[in-house]
Amino acid sequence: MRNVVNTLSSSDTVNNAPLVTVITVCFNELNTIERTIKSVHSQTFRDSVEYIVIDGQSTDGTLDLLELHRSKIDVVISEKDDGLYDAMNKGISLAKGKWINFLNAGDVYSSEDALAKLAVQLNDEDDIIYARANRVTSAGNMFPDPVIDHSMLIVKPTFRHGACFIRASYHKANLYSTERRDLGFALDYKFLRDAYLN
Repeated sequence: MRNVVNTLSSSDTVNNAPLVTVITVCFNELNTIERTIKSVHSQTFRDSVEYIVIDGQSTDGTLDLLELHRSKIDVVISEKDDGLYDAMNKGISLAKGKWINFLNAGDVYSSEDALAKLAVQLNDEDDIIYARANRVTSAGNMFPDPVIDHSMLIVKPTFRHGACFIRASYHKANLYSTERRDLGFALDYKFLRDAYLN
């Protein structure tokens, strides 16, 4: 079953593509996704943001929650997928923005002007721009990502995938390699490592 909901925003026109497409991929995230939706919707930069949610046919009430918030989401697709990265590739293929950011269910932006601050950094020269992320424990303790020498990206992640803004044209030409199931949840790291090496 494929359930597609389109709610076009003022920025969603052929001549005025949104600057950023935010994509959330989810499956049975009833208890976490609402705060993510609200975080995207509360951005002061919202008129230049397209928001896409790719759901893997949740059965826990997530779809009802998405319907409740459908005015805040530009595109919702709910259908079976071939895993996390297949769902992410679907979001990439649908993106109309010039830049793509994946915001996981349960994750939030650090402030309501986070995207506005980032927008001034987006340019025509870079393919990937990243920000530092904060890990917040269930007790509310915050741990900012350390600054790491990016030459180490060859052997390990040096920044979080969810804090990356990737040029849409680059991402559409370089999807996640869903054939590498042996890498499990490390395909986003493989994508960033390959981009660094290239």
